[in-house]
Amino acid sequence: VSNCNTYSRRERYVQRLKSFVKVAIYGQCWGRNCNRAENQSACLEEVKKHIFYLSFKNALCTGYVTEKFWNALVWGMIPVVMADRASVEQVAPPGSYIHVEDFDSPEELARHLRNVSQDQALYQSYFKWRKT
Repeated sequence: VSNCNTYSRRERYVQRLKSFVKVAIYGQCWGRNCNRAENQSACLEEVKKHIFYLSFKNALCTGYVTEKFWNALVWGMIPVVMADRASVEQVAPPGSYIHVEDFDSPEELARHLRNVSQDQALYQSYFKWRKT
């Protein structure tokens, strides 16, 4: 996270989400900066240990999906997306991500994230697209 005050208000959503589930946040706004060259490979290895990757855009613009979404897929993680739904649906593999709009609250999302992390079949369902 490099933009600390966003139009999407992602920082507020993350603060609420953190009340219900552990969230590791990287970037200059949160004190874990991965942008320094000497730190990048160690940071990347740390990030890749997680099951989920919050891919929250600064602004909810149409026609754009952040590179962070694609990074999560490449790294074998499940992207949790806060972005324009139609833009994501146009390009993302179906069933490969979790969209925050599918949940009424950060608490409900946290419950789903816990379920996914504890249910191997549910977890694997997010990777079915890789076999097609």
